[in-house]
Amino acid sequence: MKVANHGYIPHPLLSCSRTPLWNRLRAELTACAIPGPKGKALLAGAAARAFGKALFVARAFLPQVTLLFQQQAAFFVLCERFEDVLAHTTDWATLVPIPHFEHDVRRMISTPHGEAPPCLFGWAAALLCELRVEKAVLSGAWPELDAELAELETLAASHEDTASEEGRQVLSALLARDERALQRLTAKGRWALRGLLRGGHRALTLLESSGWFSLEDVLEALPDGEMGPALDGHALARAQAFLHQATTWTMRLQREVEDFTEGPPAVRVWATSTHPTLLLEPLSIWAGFATLEATLCVRGCAAELAGVTCVEGGLVNEILQRHLGSLEDSLGHFPLLPSLENFRTDFEESDFASKIQADVLVCGEPAFICLLLAELNRTVLGYVGNPLGAYLTADDQMQFYSFVAQVPQRTSSLYAALQLVFMAPPIAAQGYWQTGIRLPVVRPVALYAKSSRPKHMPNSEDVLITKQVYTFWDFQCLLNSALPSASGRTWSFKYMTDLKDRSWGAWASSRAAVVLPYDPQTLVFYELYSLAVPLLVPSKDLLPLFFARSYGQDGSTAVQRRGWALQRSGAAWGRWHEEASFNELRWWAHLSDVAQLPHLLAWSSLAELMGLLNDAMRLVATSAAMIEVTNQNWRRSTLFWQAVLTPSLRNTM
Repeated sequence: MKVANHGYIPHPLLSCSRTPLWNRLRAELTACAIPGPKGKALLAGAAARAFGKALFVARAFLPQVTLLFQQQAAFFVLCERFEDVLAHTTDWATLVPIPHFEHDVRRMISTPHGEAPPCLFGWAAALLCELRVEKAVLSGAWPELDAELAELETLAASHEDTASEEGRQVLSALLARDERALQRLTAKGRWALRGLLRGGHRALTLLESSGWFSLEDVLEALPDGEMGPALDGHALARAQAFLHQATTWTMRLQREVEDFTEGPPAVRVWATSTHPTLLLEPLSIWAGFATLEATLCVRGCAAELAGVTCVEGGLVNEILQRHLGSLEDSLGHFPLLPSLENFRTDFEESDFASKIQADVLVCGEPAFICLLLAELNRTVLGYVGNPLGAYLTADDQMQFYSFVAQVPQRTSSLYAALQLVFMAPPIAAQGYWQTGIRLPVVRPVALYAKSSRPKHMPNSEDVLITKQVYTFWDFQCLLNSALPSASGRTWSFKYMTDLKDRSWGAWASSRAAVVLPYDPQTLVFYELYSLAVPLLVPSKDLLPLFFARSYGQDGSTAVQRRGWALQRSGAAWGRWHEEASFNELRWWAHLSDVAQLPHLLAWSSLAELMGLLNDAMRLVATSAAMIEVTNQNWRRSTLFWQAVLTPSLRNTM
């Protein structure tokens, strides 16, 4: 096990090095590494002492650690200094509104172990040490430890606390080589570790910053079956094959683009979505080759495109609000439409078709609205930014997926068609898993954001942090605490949600942005990329931890149309939700553009993040390279939408 140093500088708050108990343990756990043949006898005593300490710590702090991640409270660094907590100077009103938070934190730090709050990473490192030594002894790799372990068993028997008694039971089982008993005795710790890895609090996203251990160590200690099928070269090749096919539609459609020599054709557009910028993305592209007369029916629209008029809400959204309920599961509250049939009846009675005069109807979120619009025998284009079956029950999802699969046969006239387009590869892959139909991906290039930046806005040295939707870590505080305290420093890390000026122009003026990807696809990621803001993103290995339990991985949309099943291969095309193995989650994370787009600056630890940020020349070069990629995607997106809209444009001439 890589204890105390695996190539990264530990963050001072995350390493728990200020607290004597954890600082001593950190040094002692270095003896948990299995020695070479020549070092066994010399290291047996030190290894036994480390093992004994790890046995006690792993059990003594297990209730506190469990409470920490179950309530999604940070351990003693919700960016409050431990000394401030003890001195009763903490301003609890500024913390997240967790019930009984102050009481629980005070109870957790009032332990019989002195000034030793539950160090999350220290506890996990102790458990990993215990499991590593137990595995070595059971395999016969370390027989010299038996005498030392027997002494530890005698010592543990002289203590009457629960942790010592459980430790004695482990020692007895280990000396007896009772593997089944050991599995039973270590099960709680293993499952707590699994909870830390897979929980919605994202507790282990910063484990590489702690200096205690690595992600590889954690994966090695998970309960049996948690890793799942192999993530091998063949599985990854299937991911790459899908990515290539889904993102190269523009090449195949280029020959279908018509050159309108008489000038830009006019097109009337009516669009609806619960997400305003999801509609602005295609419309801002269309405005480059057509004269738009567009009506956007959304909530909170702030369009600044020529020919585009906003209507607050609109008829479809009003009907949606009347029917919408919510689904509560272990991930949170999600919108749910109890009955698609009841919604359809209300929609038809509204006489929508006679009220809308448009050449093209555009739908965004939720995607099932596209089904109802397509039934009106109009040209319908859907730009999908969430799971295809979002908002629908399982039965209604199957109905919708069957419709999508039959779209080529359902068109009843030359110009009546439904074209669904996905914003990002992961939801397109889900759509294929759900329907059996490969639909195109057209990545956002956010022209609407570029056009809104004032020409002479001064650049800022501040570094943005994207929205944080989970409460366990305060990234802004952790990153700012690692900056030099020199009085001459004029910049800091800032949450985008806390900015006074939240305009796209203000984003573009920033030096860089730290991306906290709470979902495999978010528009803000593409917007920042298109604005050429250098993006510091978690490494591919860490992405499954950030994506865990996100809306994009909600199990309620893991429904397939009747008669369709996708052949799996290892971790490829497996589950993406709570029941998925870790390798399956890694496979789906591999499809995200947070892992795929070029010129992203990937970090595994906060120290590595700071190193990337300090390379000013690299940031400048990265920004320039991002501009070139965005321009390429812009050209491809334009060709795609021109080809898709050509029949409608021709019909308006």
